[in-house]
Amino acid sequence: MQNARNTDADIQLRERILAALKDDARTTEAVIDVIGRQSVITLEGTVDSEEARRAAVEIASEQPEVVEVIDDLKVVETQPGEEWIDAPQAAVFDSRVPYIPNVDKDIANK
Repeated sequence: MQNARNTDADIQLRERILAALKDDARTTEAVIDVIGRQSVITLEGTVDSEEARRAAVEIASEQPEVVEVIDDLKVVETQPGEEWIDAPQAAVFDSRVPYIPNVDKDIANK
């Protein structure tokens, strides 16, 4: 039976991928959690474009020791006039939601 806990190698690999995602201009604004078990990486979270999703998978795949990348990312494209604000943290990773100024003001005025 295999141990379900992350090894030191899994933790180090996760940290390297998170740093690479943060350093890449295509994914620096993305909200991505990296889960690693036995060099199989799962990407979860939200990105603002299909390009950012592809870039995140590419960045993770290029790391030494990665044998597979599972893409569980969601693309949530922002529209003109929208901006991202921090929402309460989810159980495992940060979650951000789009803030639409006119819609929120309209709701508050009702």
